Amino acid sequence: MFKKILFATDGSECAKRAEKYAIELAKDENGEITAMTVGDISYATVPIGIDGTTMLQATIADAIENETKNGEKILNEFKQAAEKENIKINTIVKIGKPDTEIIEESKNNYDVIVICSKGLSGIKRYLLGSVAEHVVRYSEIPVLVVKNKKRRM
Repeated sequence: MFKKILFATDGSECAKRAEKYAIELAKDENGEITAMTVGDISYATVPIGIDGTTMLQATIADAIENETKNGEKILNEFKQAAEKENIKINTIVKIGKPDTEIIEESKNNYDVIVICSKGLSGIKRYLLGSVAEHVVRYSEIPVLVVKNKKRRM
């Protein structure tokens, strides 16, 4: 049923919990995983240089390079874990708005998206939005959202 899995990760502890689900799904169905991370450079402050462009280009280029390197590191760690389980793995690093990039990638014939929920609430959720919530809302395929932590009763 879920042979082609899109696993969206940011390298967080929550994402490490979700990676276990992605691996188990792939093992159960003899499937393959495409692990994806999205570098969001919207946080970058962009100072303008005297000439108006030099610092702008350098700052954006540096932010893209840093996010790309960080993304590759995250995906290489996951790739090693998946390969230990003999799972076919592909990796993608993109730069952009995470929820938008995940939705766009999911249109490439995937069966399911596996993503974690960081559990943002209150003002943080209102201001930042939730990547997982947007993915669930706008995805055309099933989404498995893995909770950040187990609830205690």
